[in-house]
Amino acid sequence: MSEPTNTAADALTGGSEPTNPTEPTNPTNPTNPQPTDPKPQVPDGYVALPTDKSTPEELADFYSKLGRPESADKYGIELTNDEGAAASKAFADAAFNAGLTQAQAEAVAKASNDFVAQKMEAYRAEQDKQMKDLQTAWGADFNKNTEIARQAARQFGLDNKETLARLESALGSKALMELMHKIGSAIADPALKGVGAGRNPVSAKAYTREEAAAKMKELQADKAFGAKFMANDPEAKKLFEEVSNAMAGGN
Repeated sequence: MSEPTNTAADALTGGSEPTNPTEPTNPTNPTNPQPTDPKPQVPDGYVALPTDKSTPEELADFYSKLGRPESADKYGIELTNDEGAAASKAFADAAFNAGLTQAQAEAVAKASNDFVAQKMEAYRAEQDKQMKDLQTAWGADFNKNTEIARQAARQFGLDNKETLARLESALGSKALMELMHKIGSAIADPALKGVGAGRNPVSAKAYTREEAAAKMKELQADKAFGAKFMANDPEAKKLFEEVSNAMAGGN
C-alpha cells in the first residue's frame, strides 16, 4: 500500500485521499498528533510562577531565585521598638514565610522603624513641653519641689529609671512629678494623717505607709498589672492612685 500524498495532481485525479495540511498525522497515536511536554520550558532569565500544586521544595526554590535569604536569620534586620530582639525575630520569621526578598523585608522594616522614631520624637516633645509647663507652674520652687519628689521616689523604691519611664508614659511627665511631690510633701509633714482627707473616699483603705509601699512594690513586680496599667485600664489606674494616696497620707 502506497503512502498517502497530498498533491494537486492527486487531488485532481482522485488518486488518493487528500490530507489536512494543518493537522499532521502521528502514525503511533492518530488521536494525539503532537506529543506535549508536561513542563513548559522557561527561557533563560525568567522564573516559572508556582501553582497550587507546587511542592514546598519548588516554592523554596522559587523564592530563593527571587532573592529571599536561605533562612529567616539571614535577613539581619533589627526593629527599633520596645520588644527588641523578640520583635525582630518574629518579623524575620514572618517575612521568610511570606517569601519576602531581602530588599522587600528591609523596606518594610524601615517603614516600621521610621514610624516608631516619629512616635518617639512626638512623645519626647510632649515630655519636654510638660516639664516646661511644670517649671512655669512651680516657678522659683521648681528645684525644691523636684528634690521633694525625688526623695519620695527613692524612699518608696520608685527610683528605678525603667519603672519611672513606664509610669511617665502612662501618667504624663507633669502628672508624675506632681504625684511624687505630693507624696514627698506628705512624708515631710507628720501632721498629715489619714488616707481619706481631701481624697476620693474610695481610696480610704486601711493602708499604713509601710503597707502602701509594700503594695506598690508588689504591683511593680506584677506583669499582668503592669500590662493593664500601660494600657490605661481604669481599674489598674484606680488601684495605683489608691496606693499612691496611701503612701502620701498613711498613718
